[in-house]
Amino acid sequence: MTSLDLAYAAGLIDGEGTIGISELQPNDKCRKNGTRVRKSPQHRIYVAITMTDQVAIAWMQLTFGGHFQSLSPRQPQHKPTYRWSLASKAAAEFCETIAPYLKVKRQQAEIVARFYQERMAHNFQGNSGVPVDELSLRRQVMAKIKILNQRGVAIGGK
Repeated sequence: MTSLDLAYAAGLIDGEGTIGISELQPNDKCRKNGTRVRKSPQHRIYVAITMTDQVAIAWMQLTFGGHFQSLSPRQPQHKPTYRWSLASKAAAEFCETIAPYLKVKRQQAEIVARFYQERMAHNFQGNSGVPVDELSLRRQVMAKIKILNQRGVAIGGK
């Protein structure tokens, strides 16, 4: 992969992409032995681009892997849209790789890569799930990403 490829991918992320962390709530589905599948929220980092240019989205999927989706138009007069996405470890590795090329979303990329390394490395399963203090730390990082991803809001009040 060339630096030109990485710069192009970073430009797509800066302009049309999103970098974030989602929280999946525990579900009530039980295994056959009666235990819950997840005892506490699960966190997932992701990177995605959604746009109407199928060529760019297909290139991202061919170059970086991940998922390619074709989405139906919301209104009859709208064009179809296409979505490329990565999650978990692949998203963290992608963020680390393109962070130096990002201009707008570098901070988000660095935060989610660090989040994956520091927070997701702990596999909290068993009877107790994710400890309360760890869950609090994860939610603080999620809140920071959410602020950074807000549209139309100047950071620092400028």
